[in-house]
Amino acid sequence: MQLIEVLDMGEVEVLLAQWAAVTSVNALVLDAEKKIVAGDGARPGYMYEIMVDREVLGYVAEGFAADTETDEEQEYTEEVEEEVTVSGNDAVVSALAKIVNKMAEVGVQRAKQLERNSSVHTNVHKTTEYIQKINDITKQLDKIEKNQKILSLNASIEAARAGEAGKGFAIVATNVANLATDFGNNNREIKLELQKLNEVMESIAQE
Repeated sequence: MQLIEVLDMGEVEVLLAQWAAVTSVNALVLDAEKKIVAGDGARPGYMYEIMVDREVLGYVAEGFAADTETDEEQEYTEEVEEEVTVSGNDAVVSALAKIVNKMAEVGVQRAKQLERNSSVHTNVHKTTEYIQKINDITKQLDKIEKNQKILSLNASIEAARAGEAGKGFAIVATNVANLATDFGNNNREIKLELQKLNEVMESIAQE
C-alpha cells in the first residue's frame, strides 16, 4: 500500500506548515522509496519510519536546503546507515513522525474498510443477479405447473368418458393433479424465500 494512497497529502502539508510555524523546524514526508511527497526542504535528515502493520510506508525527516551541509545531520544512503549525531531537532521530528504514523494507521484502516465495503457490494450485486436468474426459473416452473393441471384436467375428462374402463386413468389423473398442486406450493415457497433474500440484499447494499 502506498503512502499517498492512505494519507490526505493536503492535510499533511497543512500539518507540516503548522508544525514549522510552531517549532521552527522544517520537515519532510517521504514515501517508501524515499522520494519526497510533502514538506519544505530538498534533502532529508535522519529518517523516522512510518510503519503500519509491520510495513514501512514512508519516512518523516527534518528538511534541509539543497546546499546545506551540517555536522549535526545524519548521513544516510539506501545501502548503508552510519551512526552519527542526529540533529538537535531530533525530538521535535520524532514527535511529528509519531503523529504522521498515527494518521497513516487511520488511513490504512479507512482504505481497508473501503475495500471491504467494495467487496461486499460486489458480492451483493452478484447475489442479486443469481436471485433474478432463479426468479426466471420459477416463472418457467409456473408454466410447467399450469401444463400439469391442464394435463390432469384432460385426463379426468377422458376418464369420465371412458366410464368403468377409465377408472385407472382417473387415478392417474388425480395423482397428476396432486403432483401439480405440490409442485406449485413448492414453487411459491421458493419465490417467498427469494423475496426475503432479495430484501436482505437490498438492505445490505444500502448500508
